[in-house]
Amino acid sequence: MGKTTVVQRGDASTGRSQICYSSPGKEPKIYLIFEKGEVNDAFYLFTGGPDWNASDRCTDSNLIAETLSTRSGLHLGQTRAQVRTILGKPSLVSGDKMIYSLDAQKKTSVADLQNLRRQNPAISDDEFHKGYDFYTLGVYIEARFLTDKLVYLAISKTESR
Repeated sequence: MGKTTVVQRGDASTGRSQICYSSPGKEPKIYLIFEKGEVNDAFYLFTGGPDWNASDRCTDSNLIAETLSTRSGLHLGQTRAQVRTILGKPSLVSGDKMIYSLDAQKKTSVADLQNLRRQNPAISDDEFHKGYDFYTLGVYIEARFLTDKLVYLAISKTESR
């Protein structure tokens, strides 16, 4: 998509790095923002709205267009019914928002366990397995609509022990 500026937001455990791409030319613009934090990865796909702090640092890319979609087929302009067909029943519906939220215990991969063991050689095997065999995976999806058309999509993933 091209080289862009990294913007730092927040500090300490809430700190995160963002990069932003936007559709060239016409208004309303479409934006795609990737965000990486200490335990969180997210992206935001949206159109229109007011400027925000550092919105002028977005890089125009011809790849950012109305046809941009997730692998599952989510894209701007879809109706609530179309989003529900892809994602299923939302965890919460509030006004113009549909929210999906999931937390699950996942088994740590063998490769990750080996890396973690190298990083934590001093703890006992029992303590190691108790603390590292599983992690919590959190997924949050927020879809916002304007006149029944998807105008904002936020998808984030957290991993914690």
